[in-house]
Amino acid sequence: MSIDLNQELNAAIEQHGAGNISAAETSYRRILEVNPDHPVALHLLGVVAMQVGRHDVAIELISKALDRLPSYADAHFNLGNALLGADRRQDAAASYRQATRLQPDYAPAHYNLGNVLKDLDQTVEAVASYRAAVKYDPTLDQAHSNLGLMLQALGKMDAAVASYNDALSLNPALVEARHNLGNALKALGRLDEAEACYRAAIEQNPSYSEAQYSLAVLLRETGRIEEAVAGFQTVLAAQPDHARAHYSLGVAFQELGRLEDAVVSYNQAIGHREHYAEAHYNLGAALADLDRIEEAVDHYRAAVTSQPDYTEAHNNLGAALQDLGHLMAAADAYRQALLLLPGSPDALNNLGTAWRGAGRLEQAVASGARALLVRPNYPPALNNMGIALHECRRYHEAIACYRNVLEHQPDHAAALLNLGFAQYELGDIEDAIASYREALRHDPDFAPAYNNLGMALQDQGALDEAIAAYRQALARDPDYANAHSNLLFCLNYTPTLRGPEKGWYFR
Repeated sequence: MSIDLNQELNAAIEQHGAGNISAAETSYRRILEVNPDHPVALHLLGVVAMQVGRHDVAIELISKALDRLPSYADAHFNLGNALLGADRRQDAAASYRQATRLQPDYAPAHYNLGNVLKDLDQTVEAVASYRAAVKYDPTLDQAHSNLGLMLQALGKMDAAVASYNDALSLNPALVEARHNLGNALKALGRLDEAEACYRAAIEQNPSYSEAQYSLAVLLRETGRIEEAVAGFQTVLAAQPDHARAHYSLGVAFQELGRLEDAVVSYNQAIGHREHYAEAHYNLGAALADLDRIEEAVDHYRAAVTSQPDYTEAHNNLGAALQDLGHLMAAADAYRQALLLLPGSPDALNNLGTAWRGAGRLEQAVASGARALLVRPNYPPALNNMGIALHECRRYHEAIACYRNVLEHQPDHAAALLNLGFAQYELGDIEDAIASYREALRHDPDFAPAYNNLGMALQDQGALDEAIAAYRQALARDPDYANAHSNLLFCLNYTPTLRGPEKGWYFR
């Protein structure tokens, strides 16, 4: 049968453009019966195959077209589309690149190449492709939007804002671009504008959970915690498996002191994302605050298993193990934190407290000294090093540490207590009393300061005042065993009895 190939091709293309794929396919096959090497018919028959999801057939047909006409830019473009449909991203990128080499102003090929590079995390290259796309076709609203996203990923927030605005000027209905504009504005510290973007995106599409989530995060970060809680709950009502929303709701509950609710939310987050290191870490912190230390240890361990380089989790694991009296295991956790972040003053300080608890006082002093090399005048390290020196009976050095704390933080009640105890050990009772009274001026509910004040007053023979101090300690901590013992001793005092129970110092 003789047919006019050009007429048949034009009719097929018209049918194809009108969505009559079956009729177009029939015409393309009729052409190929007459001319099996017809590159346009091979290419467009491949496009038909791609449109019905037969990507392998599409790749084969379009490749045949390119064997016959290697300079066919549209075929390279659609081969890229078919390869992308077959999840062969690297090959798709090569085809798009070839299309742009043959036709440098081929904006859709630049755009699709940018999308593939974005998915491959080749951010710089994606920016170049999106820039080329909008250069050759400034009306590509989604290319402007994706360019903004890549610029944002590179930290170029001002340029990202400009790209998002270009996208929205072309198409105000691009809700994702409006949401991402809010994210870029937030990163620039333009919080009111960011909030307005999130609210506008939600107004455009109330079911757009990401905008609801971002607004709730912003509300929490700007101190509107109750509003944030409501926001996260709105997200979760629409999307119950949103792990980040469960996690962030837990953070908000934790900031409100609603620890039991926080525990529930973190567990929900972990239920939807098992290896969620941050959720395990914060759950551990909430459990520790609830004095559920063994459970806290389990979740800190889960955090470092999910994310072995999670320095803070190793550090908190050490603190929880230390609270349980597992001092050498705590030291191991702190050392792991130090392997990840050498010279961390927090980890060094905590390691020192573990060594001190294990009776390895010289190592405790050495850890404190290392912490202070990294962060001079660091109050926790100075205070804890002072305690270790005190236990080594190096009282004058301990006093120097406590005075250093107080030079930078005069209201540090624990350092004042510890200073008073060191002065007491040296027999400087008047100075010790003054230090204890100063500690109580800054913290009137500090039971150990009342206990130690009672000891010093008792040594001076001021028994009524000592009894009053012990009773103040017990009023604030009715289970304070040493204060009970000291009060009983004082009430039954005779000069021949042993001295009162030893005083206390605080980390």
